[in-house]
Amino acid sequence: MEATMGEPLLEHSFSKYLGLPKNTVHRGTLLMACLLGVVQYGVVYVFAVVVDELAPYYGLNRSAADELFDMLNYGACALSFVPGLLYDKLGATKAMVIGTCVGALPILLLLNWSWLVGSVDVLIGLKICYLIFGMALSFFQVIATFAPLEAFPVQYLGAVSAAVQVSTSLGATIQSAVFLLLKAHFKDFVYAYYLYMLTCTVGCGVLMAFAFWENGRILHRSKTTIDTDNTDSLGSQLMSVSFAYDCLLFYLGVGFVFSYLDAAGILNALVGLGASRATVAFGIYGALARVVCNLALDFTRTKRCGGPMTYIALSLISLATGLLAVAVAAPSRGSVIAMNIFCSFGAGGLLGITPAALRLSFGSGSLGLIYGLLYVLTSLGIPTWGSLLPRPTQSWSTYCGTGYAVLPVACRCL
Repeated sequence: MEATMGEPLLEHSFSKYLGLPKNTVHRGTLLMACLLGVVQYGVVYVFAVVVDELAPYYGLNRSAADELFDMLNYGACALSFVPGLLYDKLGATKAMVIGTCVGALPILLLLNWSWLVGSVDVLIGLKICYLIFGMALSFFQVIATFAPLEAFPVQYLGAVSAAVQVSTSLGATIQSAVFLLLKAHFKDFVYAYYLYMLTCTVGCGVLMAFAFWENGRILHRSKTTIDTDNTDSLGSQLMSVSFAYDCLLFYLGVGFVFSYLDAAGILNALVGLGASRATVAFGIYGALARVVCNLALDFTRTKRCGGPMTYIALSLISLATGLLAVAVAAPSRGSVIAMNIFCSFGAGGLLGITPAALRLSFGSGSLGLIYGLLYVLTSLGIPTWGSLLPRPTQSWSTYCGTGYAVLPVACRCL
């Protein structure tokens, strides 16, 4: 069957038997598989809590725990160009199979730790395993984020991205709850947690690979047939003003968001609200911002000042407003609550709208690689902002004031 531009390429569809538009079932199953993928990536968001429990298990101190946390995040951020490149060159199915195998390997080593004891230093062995596992988790996040944006028509870009982004927030909540449940019910909870991670990594990876294989013709049709795609070469895109701005955005903006989670917990505890208050606020208000920004994009994208850059600017302004609340004076309960709300809205909006913005700016031909390269900048931005975090006896004015002053610069670059 010969398909015209923009029409479904699958010759057979269950959707017509259900009275639905063509390929609705195929796209729906692909989307559900991708939602599982971003939930699996939630391990990265909760690892700061998990590693505090893992370190004593191996006889390591707090400093070593921080190193393990950094290694997992380095693999998940700085090495995310690897799944992006494989996704662009090999397609979603093969890339997902590779990511699943890579993810299973370090967990198998951790489950059979006696193989390595005596041959390598414990900390070095753990850092290698967590680095590899962090990179493997980025397969789930990168592919699950962009595969639906390719499979669905561009007019549904915002709605589809909203579903993925909400599941990203949900993933952090689910992964945190699972860890606490395992810790409460298993004496050797670390071994139980590794079994859980292995089961989820392999199970989720297999389901995603099968969904991508089954829907491959819909998934990758946009790489050659959608006339809205950017047709510039990869080299031209990487040398463009748009990519230069995105580098600044991911280094300053997204890098700040990742550092903010640590800082917000400390600030909330400082004024007696409890460190978990920051995580709860981030989950609730961040998820709301992700939904609002992406759903609104479908209605405003074709209007003047209604594109994704507007929502990015509003997100950065919201982040700066939240920081201003605690930058002008010593943090109080009221100012920290205001920070929680505004910064969570800003962080959620920024993280939620950037995938759709990149899809519209660069098309889908090299989208995975571009996204991965930008996250390399994020991995550099995280320690940059982290270096501004104060000692317990120092003022927060440097961290919060710098964020308030610097983040709006990205808005002026629009």
